[in-house]
Amino acid sequence: MTKARSAPAVAWFDATDVLTWGPEPPMGVPRVEQAIYRYCRTQPDLGIAIYDSYFRRFRPADRATIAYLDYLVAGDWPGSSRPRAERRVEALRFWWPLLSCQNHATADYVARCLSGKKDRKNPANKAIRTIVRPLGWLLALVSMTGEFARWLLAKTGLGSPARLFAAGVPVLMSNTIANRQETRGSMRLWRQRPVYLLHDIIPLRFPEQIDDHVVAAQLRYIRRIMASGDPVITISKATRDDLLNWYRQDSGIGYPHSITAVSLGATIDDSGDATAPIPALQDRRFAIYCSTIDIRKRHDVVVRAWAALARKHGAETLPYLAFSGRAGSGCEQLSAALEDAPEIANRVVILDLITDAQLRWAYRNAEFGVFPSSAEGWGLGVSECLAHGVPVVHSDIPALCEAAQGLMPKAPTGDIAAWVSVTEGFVTDPRKLAALRDTIGRAYRPGKPDDFARNIMAKLREFAGSTS
Repeated sequence: MTKARSAPAVAWFDATDVLTWGPEPPMGVPRVEQAIYRYCRTQPDLGIAIYDSYFRRFRPADRATIAYLDYLVAGDWPGSSRPRAERRVEALRFWWPLLSCQNHATADYVARCLSGKKDRKNPANKAIRTIVRPLGWLLALVSMTGEFARWLLAKTGLGSPARLFAAGVPVLMSNTIANRQETRGSMRLWRQRPVYLLHDIIPLRFPEQIDDHVVAAQLRYIRRIMASGDPVITISKATRDDLLNWYRQDSGIGYPHSITAVSLGATIDDSGDATAPIPALQDRRFAIYCSTIDIRKRHDVVVRAWAALARKHGAETLPYLAFSGRAGSGCEQLSAALEDAPEIANRVVILDLITDAQLRWAYRNAEFGVFPSSAEGWGLGVSECLAHGVPVVHSDIPALCEAAQGLMPKAPTGDIAAWVSVTEGFVTDPRKLAALRDTIGRAYRPGKPDDFARNIMAKLREFAGSTS
């Protein structure tokens, strides 16, 4: 996956989120960061960094950690449903990066692998975590001692400084690490230059939908990075515009620095060969909505529109409605909508943690996609539909219009009557879907995962050149 590097990297990508996410099907931000990681591993002048939370600094990922990251991104790992013996082998095979990762999520994962128990409160899991955490601290100390020894050897001319960061080197920070209050000061101390990849400012724009502590944390984070003047890259023009508008309202002046927008595109497309059928959807017509079940995603709008169509045309005339995504804050909202829609009780399929092969199969076999979200930084589900040639109806917010390149039908957010009107045409007139598929083939400009990662890291190379 990688090319040999004979000189220090000119720019680095922080893969801490990829490491922390672990062997679970990625969604949203983790999927984006995995795409960047894959690209960086093919480039000899780009390095992979990990944030050391004990010593509050970035460090180059060692070989064992790189091997584990490659393994995670390849996706060929035994999940929680696989035999306990396979998961134990996995935990023992990658003991170094797992123990030195230094976060609660990884400690929980190691405990589940070794004990075979899923419940976090299980006594066996608690006991293993009690052992794992101090071992992580010890390994961190060993790692830091090794780094210091290499630095001393390099200073005396007896060793190579290739593992050290050059002064002013830009580091593209992962989403979670960038939010930490201490990172800006630690990067200044270690002579590293932060570059922020901003996915959205939804907590600031829609605070009523988000927990107060999340809103407060993003407010501190955004004010800090905007005051620093450090490079900021957004995943869409819509997010850049949101950020600039928010800054103008918050400060009363225009932002004095430039912000780079790099359109995300799709992180999974139709070029992969591997597919795996989803039994619940085989031999059925279905529409797909791939997104976390969150309040702002408005799954309830589609359910209520489907129920209205069922009352008008009969439930048997409708495609099944497939929701693929993790459970989030919108589960109660979705459950309430389903209770009010007995007409379609048996025509809604909720999928959790499906693999990329299954997701690719779902896109290839869906009649169309839906994306009624009320707030997005981009909207991967829209671009993923189009990347597979699947028509999609989406809400009329700027990020989704940008993701769809203005080619697809849209409806006002939360307007159930409008959603009924648009989707009714999809259900009753196959010619409309055929015409949209033709539009996609003729006019859609696909953005592949490598394209986005290449453009992002090209900006980091520019930043590196401006400080050299």
